[in-house]
Amino acid sequence: MGASASLLSNHPSHRYHSKYQLTHTLRTHLGANDKAHNCVLQQEDEQNHIGISLTKDLMNVAGESLKTHITFLVPLVLPISEKLKFVANFVGKKLLGLKMVEDYVLNFKSCFEHFCIHTGGKAVLDKMQESFMLEDWDMEPSRMTLYKFGNTSSSSVWYELAYCEAKGRIKKDEKPKKRSVLSRFLMLQTTSLSPLHHPNVDPKSRTLRPSLTGELEVHEKNDGEVSPVPSLCDMVVNRYKLRDGVLSYNLSGMGCSAGVLAVHFAQHLLQSHPNSYALVVSTESGTAGTYWGTNPSMLLTNCLFRMGASASLLSNHPSHRHHSKYRLVHTLRTHIGASDKGHSCVLQQEDEQNHIGTMLSRDLMNVASEALKTHITSLAPLVLPFSEKLKFVANFVGKKLLGSKNIEDYVLNFKSCFEHFCIHTGGKAVLDEMQERLVLGDWDMEPSRMTLYKFGNTSSSSVWYELAYCEAKGRIKKGDRIWQLGFGSGFKCNSAVWVALDDIDGIEACKKNPWKDDIHEFPINN
Repeated sequence: MGASASLLSNHPSHRYHSKYQLTHTLRTHLGANDKAHNCVLQQEDEQNHIGISLTKDLMNVAGESLKTHITFLVPLVLPISEKLKFVANFVGKKLLGLKMVEDYVLNFKSCFEHFCIHTGGKAVLDKMQESFMLEDWDMEPSRMTLYKFGNTSSSSVWYELAYCEAKGRIKKDEKPKKRSVLSRFLMLQTTSLSPLHHPNVDPKSRTLRPSLTGELEVHEKNDGEVSPVPSLCDMVVNRYKLRDGVLSYNLSGMGCSAGVLAVHFAQHLLQSHPNSYALVVSTESGTAGTYWGTNPSMLLTNCLFRMGASASLLSNHPSHRHHSKYRLVHTLRTHIGASDKGHSCVLQQEDEQNHIGTMLSRDLMNVASEALKTHITSLAPLVLPFSEKLKFVANFVGKKLLGSKNIEDYVLNFKSCFEHFCIHTGGKAVLDEMQERLVLGDWDMEPSRMTLYKFGNTSSSSVWYELAYCEAKGRIKKGDRIWQLGFGSGFKCNSAVWVALDDIDGIEACKKNPWKDDIHEFPINN
């Protein structure tokens, strides 16, 4: 076991209080290669015990991933002298045919004073030392961390950096560089990715094969409770053979609001990656969270949650505007986890018989109302028209400043800024509360109620099933504004506001829609 925490800031005034300046980050993902995908594999043995197997290909895969990674890293970090030596060696060996000339080994000690290499094991460290031509002094932080703490996974490089600090090795660079005056580090973690092998998932049943191009820059995957090793995100990378440089993020344990949260995350990533795609996959696997005990407050989740999934493709390429269905206008997140009630109202824990389940407390509805109130306070100024804001101010002045106690609080009219509402299907009581709080009609709540009726609570993907209902019904017209509202454990309340860029034909939409078989039967009065 191990853990680490690092605080990053981009505030200019914090530069003088910071220990380090981050100059480069680089990611390499070989999950598209089947050997790399399978060399670290979670699976069942003959006795049905779940464990992680390491194949004989692991070291070869690690070497291949390191080679690919260095190909992209070298131009960023090596000094011009090292680059010239490499070019001279290449010209002499490849172009002039000088077979006696050996391949030039890059000297990374010319650009790094310290090396924090993931403690994957003694064999891994030996291989890294040989590949980088490093001395024992350079490998000391990694080897000593492995000796004392073992392989602490993702936190190991921070234990190694702490070792360098404790030994007093970190010195301010005497030669100012272009982007930093701090000691330079190589913090390298090599990971090999494999497919999902879960007792409730059969890899042979994965038959869906849509076409994804190599232009995909960002890939996100979120799931309410399932967090296998390796992640579901890695399975997608391997299935569709995504390129080595794809940025993949697996968000698990984020609850039912993760679908909207992931869109917010993708929006910020695309802002720093122009002309790119972002694929957001939201799933809920109810089997993994099944409760086998008898506690009533935990049994409710067995009745409410169902399996579901959605995928949305976002792009910031200007030419894609004419092919897009919606434009993302706003995203907003509210987190009231600092409150103990908010933090504990949806809680995974063991019961008296040591069965693990998710408990829903009696405070859940009050917490959800409080989170919604806080969330709307921030959302309203972004979306409400000026007339609604003016009415609210007039009500506030009359009630608070003039002391008119007979004036009731003004209830904001969100139907003045949204034509469609996709509110997370947290349950009938939750939807009733949301309808009352937001003063919505039955027509407005129909997508949420019918989604709950047909699919149940599909967690983070529910807001997309609701949007699909609106499309299948032919409700979406050009210029319509859609409010996706998700809330879940933590406690979190998240919003995404979209604008339709064109009319959506209900008949055409139903051809690729989860409602295609029976949309004509809805709504159902129950």
